[in-house]
Amino acid sequence: MGVLDRLRQTADVITNLNKLDDKGFTGELLSSWELDNHFDRALIFRNVYLPKQNGMTTEIDLLVVAEQGIIVIESKNYSGTIYGGEDQKRWTQYFTQKQKYNIPNPVTQNNSHIKALKLVLSDYPDLIYFSVIVFSERSTLKTGEVTALNTYVIQRFDLDGTIDKIRDEKPILSAEQHLDILARLKKYSKPKKEIREKHIEDIKTKCQFCGSPLIERIAKASGNKFLGCSTFPKCKFTRQM
Repeated sequence: MGVLDRLRQTADVITNLNKLDDKGFTGELLSSWELDNHFDRALIFRNVYLPKQNGMTTEIDLLVVAEQGIIVIESKNYSGTIYGGEDQKRWTQYFTQKQKYNIPNPVTQNNSHIKALKLVLSDYPDLIYFSVIVFSERSTLKTGEVTALNTYVIQRFDLDGTIDKIRDEKPILSAEQHLDILARLKKYSKPKKEIREKHIEDIKTKCQFCGSPLIERIAKASGNKFLGCSTFPKCKFTRQM
């Protein structure tokens, strides 16, 4: 990496210094720096907001337009021990028996990002998508083998090797296709403040599956409150409060 790239990274940190206590932002930034070792910066997008079929938006942490296809990265800058399987609805971030938290299945999360990408890039039905979920070095993964094609659940120190593995695949995009996809995705990066605010509000108040309002419910077994889709049982989306 050249001196100018390092200066740009330093400027990025200084510009966003007030965000560095945000573990999610820090994780994205660290992963982005790793990607700089493999790709030109023009090929890397951060915080891409894409439209969904239900009228909402989905946010992609990091995205790379490579010759081999689209690399979609979901950054999880968590510590603790992470338990879960690719088909489980929720995973667990475990510290002690009394300190554990449910988290959304990041494989499913990233699949929803790829689904939104396929809508935007529908002219490319044969495009290959690589789903990469990156956890912090401070975590311990107990997630079992992931069998889904082109899907990787890794820690950040494995990101270099994973990118090398993807880049060993046969290139599928011509120079023209590469430029066209970059142009299409560019308009969804660095969105206006109103789009970001609406995205956050929608996450708090709307079902991520169908876009219907969320309402407060009480679990019969535990008595704990949670948010559920107002169209239940037609839609069974739930979210912890």
